[in-house]
Amino acid sequence: MVDFEVTFRDKEPPVERKEILGYVFSKDIFLPRGFLDKDVVKGDVLDLGCGRGSVGAMLRQINPEIRLTGVDIVTSYQGENFLNQYSAVRNGDASSEVAIIKKDQKRVDLVISYGLPPKPIENLIKTGEIKDIVKSEGVVLLIFDAPIDYFLMKKAKKMGFELHEGSFPNDPYILFWASRSE
Repeated sequence: MVDFEVTFRDKEPPVERKEILGYVFSKDIFLPRGFLDKDVVKGDVLDLGCGRGSVGAMLRQINPEIRLTGVDIVTSYQGENFLNQYSAVRNGDASSEVAIIKKDQKRVDLVISYGLPPKPIENLIKTGEIKDIVKSEGVVLLIFDAPIDYFLMKKAKKMGFELHEGSFPNDPYILFWASRSE
């Protein structure tokens, strides 16, 4: 079991982000199922919408050896951030980055996104492209702050994603897909 100790000093996004990330990475959702243990958080990790690098810092606590690439439309932040935890941070949007990885015939072990609105990655889910860049035994974990559109949720389920909805109004909505058999 991994205990997380990340200090979030940035005011954007709100302080609630630490609580939500704690919930997402908690023992109740992912760790007992092995979805975010050291065997999954390995190799090449792609963080879509990396922001200030909060998710990357948590993943580094699980496995400090990962090769972590962050992609965000903003890659320069004033004040403290965790982007030094990343092997590379690229300026761009989720669709473009996935297209580049697919074109280069590269694959990653884990695609993670937390906090992006559903629209930027909706097409990646609908076409299945986001799954195309994941290695066998890989995982896609998409975490949204807002409810997911009904039609997107329906399409995601057809594409093999599991939906996890929180019990409380501020809980995140999570789409999860693993290429491994359970």
